[in-house]
This record gives sequence, structure tokens and C-alpha cells, in this order.
Amino acid sequence: AWVSFLQFCFQRVFANIGNLSGSLVSNIVLFIRKNGIKVDFSFFKKIDWKVIVDVYRVGLPSIVMQSIGSFMIFGLNLTLTGFSITAVNVLGVYYKLQSFIFMPVFGLTHGVMPIMGYNYGAKNKDRLMKSLKYSLFIALVIMGIGLIIFQIFPRELLAMFNATDDMYAIGIPALRLISLCFLPAAVGIMFSTVFQAVGRGIRSLIISLLRQLCLILPIAYVLSFFGVTYVWLAFPLAEILSIIVSVIFFVTLYNKELKFLSTKEPR
Repeated sequence: AWVSFLQFCFQRVFANIGNLSGSLVSNIVLFIRKNGIKVDFSFFKKIDWKVIVDVYRVGLPSIVMQSIGSFMIFGLNLTLTGFSITAVNVLGVYYKLQSFIFMPVFGLTHGVMPIMGYNYGAKNKDRLMKSLKYSLFIALVIMGIGLIIFQIFPRELLAMFNATDDMYAIGIPALRLISLCFLPAAVGIMFSTVFQAVGRGIRSLIISLLRQLCLILPIAYVLSFFGVTYVWLAFPLAEILSIIVSVIFFVTLYNKELKFLSTKEPR
């Protein structure tokens, strides 16, 4: 126990040293070295609540997305506990594995969102739509690779976690069924990114709630009456239903606003 405690302390110390070093370098670059960014603290004298509201209106989906994941896992664990602890362990293994697939896609969204937002502000429809098209293609490629790996090598993936025979029996079909959600998830994530980029944070929030909470938990509960294998189908079903809502939101947004943006290249 003492060894674990000391390891935790050292991890936190080194993490804080890294954060402090990063902050120090950033401030040196910002305030000491010559650059094109000038910080004027006179703007901090008065709080512009409209700006704060706008920031949270756009950023709220990301905040909620970080929190609802825990509620989703908690709800799924309650459903799976009715079958066995092994089923709960399989869910935990899946989330450890899927992070290697989803994290690059989330990194892609962080990179492309400012590009989409800039071109939306510049009223450049062509570049906005190209950003969506290319980022969606890359996300589908990443998710497609993940789908292939999960379909072909589920046993090898589980073996990395010292899987028992019971875990293989539950986990192999689980990984293959859950991974069917990868491709539709790529579409849902990228549409949610577009909504955030153009200031439609509420739509992005609705999609996030549908994908990770409002659909998957009720579907998983209903399917649990048919057996543990059917519970895993809640993942692709929730993503597919969320895509339908995403497409409706996007088509409405495009017809009402995006298609009227200028297509001229900025000089």
C-alpha cells in the first residue's frame, strides 16, 4: 500500500512539474519574446457576460461529453452486473482498447474545429465543407482500421488482459458487436464538431446526449432481457439513431444558413 501511495505521489509531483514548466515557457513566449500577440489586461476591468455566455454555449457540449461518459459506464455496469462480473470486466477492457481508436479522432476534431470556425466566420462555404469532407474521410479511415482490428483479432486483444475462458466467451462477440459502432460514431462525432464550430452548441449537446446517454442506456436495458450478447448491440444502434438526428440537424442548418455563405476565396 505504501509503495502504491509513493508512486501516486511521485506521479502527481512530476505531473505538476510538467504543468509548471509548460506554463513558464508559455508565459515567456507570450510576454517576453517578440511575437504578434499583445496581451492587454485593460479588458479585464469589466466582465462581458455576453462573451462568457457565448463561450459556454459553444463549449458546454465538450464539458457535458466529459462527464456523461462516467454516467454511461455506471449505467451499463448496473445492467451487466445482472449477468456476471466477467461481463463488467469485458466492458472495462473494451473502453481501454477503444481509446486507441477514438483518441486520434477526438484529436482530429480539436484540430479541424478552429478551421471550420474560421471559415464559417469568413463566410467561405467551400472551405468549410471541404474541412468537413476531409476530416470525415480521415475519421472514417481511422475508425475503419479499428473496426477491422476488432473484427479479426478480438481474441488477441483480450489476451493482452490475461483473459479467462469466460472472458473469451463473452468478450469475443462483445468486441465484434460493439466495434460495429465505430463507423457511425465517426459520422456523429464530426457532425457534432461542425455544430460546435459554427456556434450551434445546443445541437452538439443533443447529439452527445443521444450517443452516450439517452439512447444507449435504455436500449441496453431492453436488450438485456434477451441475453448479455444482445446488450452489446446497444452501441451501434445508439450511434445509428444519433446519426439520423445529426443529419436532420445538419440539413436544416445547411438549408437555412450554410448554403447562403459566400464561396469566394479570401484575398
